[in-house]
Amino acid sequence: MLDNDADSARSLVLAAIVLQLVLLLVMIVFILFFFAAAFNSSSLGPGGTPAMVFPLFALALPVVIFFGSFWIVLDYLLVLKPIDQENLEKAESNALVLGLVQLFLGGVIPGILIIFGYMKIRDSLRYKRMQDKSGGWNN
Repeated sequence: MLDNDADSARSLVLAAIVLQLVLLLVMIVFILFFFAAAFNSSSLGPGGTPAMVFPLFALALPVVIFFGSFWIVLDYLLVLKPIDQENLEKAESNALVLGLVQLFLGGVIPGILIIFGYMKIRDSLRYKRMQDKSGGWNN
């Protein structure tokens, strides 16, 4: 059973995953909107959108879907799943690395949430070590 700090870490990581999912869906709608606008304006003739816009949008959509899904899957497999399995030592190191990488490459807000989750996992492990070292609080 998870203590309060580990449960808070789980909530923070879950919030980061949900935020990434929402941002991924917004980006997909954004790209599709501009693809439709470019397609509509290209029918205007020579003054319309250049033909190079279509391959750009066609490439942008899979790239956005891949990288957005990549971060969501990594957060789930490397941080959230170990927390659910109560393997906090594994989740601690994964959360720190993944949070820092996401902070610079994936997204600022999800990266910050993952780092806050790391801090909560660390607090939970420190509490657990203190409890084990003293033989429990009631002794």
